[in-house]
Amino acid sequence: MEALHCLRCNNWEFFICAFNINHWSWTWYYFLDVSFYDEPFSEEMLRQRATLSEQEAVAIARSYMQTHYPLPELLNHIEVRSGGGIGRIPAEYTVYFWQRLPKGVYGPSWCRVDVDRVYGRVTGAGCVYYPLLVSTIPILTPEQAFAAAAQQLGLVNAEAGVVDRLFVMYPDPFGWQTLVYRLTVYGDRPGHVWLGYGCAVDAFTGTLLGWDILHGSTQQKGKPIRNTAASRERPVKVDWDGRPVHLNRPALDIGGDAYFWVGYLMAGGERSGLRWYKNGECIVVTGRGEVRLQARQSRYSIAGRQMQASKAPQLIRGRLYVPIEMMRQVLGADIRYDRAKQCVFVRTRE
Repeated sequence: MEALHCLRCNNWEFFICAFNINHWSWTWYYFLDVSFYDEPFSEEMLRQRATLSEQEAVAIARSYMQTHYPLPELLNHIEVRSGGGIGRIPAEYTVYFWQRLPKGVYGPSWCRVDVDRVYGRVTGAGCVYYPLLVSTIPILTPEQAFAAAAQQLGLVNAEAGVVDRLFVMYPDPFGWQTLVYRLTVYGDRPGHVWLGYGCAVDAFTGTLLGWDILHGSTQQKGKPIRNTAASRERPVKVDWDGRPVHLNRPALDIGGDAYFWVGYLMAGGERSGLRWYKNGECIVVTGRGEVRLQARQSRYSIAGRQMQASKAPQLIRGRLYVPIEMMRQVLGADIRYDRAKQCVFVRTRE
């Protein structure tokens, strides 16, 4: 995050955030106090007047979303929740507008609008837009995701719960984004009783991205789950000017060709040197100028000069990887892949 601004005006607070890739996120909320309704109502009177229907709240929230959201056509799914009152404040409706992709996958963009049930006023809102940079087709099945979560939590006699949703995570400043199962799994851990766990599992790799302990446990025991997940890409070694190097994001053998993570094109590896755009284009600042490229497109440019590669960049497990042919052109180095030795040899030019 590069900027965070707070603007206070009367009882309102606005938070505006800017990120160093081309997505944005902003949110604002009402600062609750006794002047909220500007009338001497008792709590009971307020609750009696809280007569706004759910349909009316959705219409108000939709109007707000369509006015303030940059691409309202993305948000094609609605969920409504009703909250209890706090003090003098009656119940409110919270209306969520989600981006829903084919096969029920939730996209990374959404808008939330809070509507009070007395006057139908918008009392709070938050919305984010992020580009979609990753495949929405999971590599792992739900059964494999359950097994991966149970294994990493160290559960004994693990049993699968339910998949709450399959969704696309927000990209980080390096452009890393992935597809995630949100699910529950049950089992025993050493020193703990039978518990349920709410988990976020990478749908490409099975990595456990986060978990919480849930109250209660499953009522009906099912069949034990077993881990059958397997990786589809092989990491390969890298020899750089005669020395083996370890990369945090290793080079991969994909279909017999070697690919590097796009971030290794950057000059010095600066975080700000990698930017994404909503059309899927990636711009990398390198020592030879800006490199513009896109996943699954073999045409790219270096400092405005159009280039054509024989292989196209690929999105693998939420990250963009480029073939060594592009690495060779951008870095100005001699790069070759020895499939027999499973090693990429890089020789910089003096």
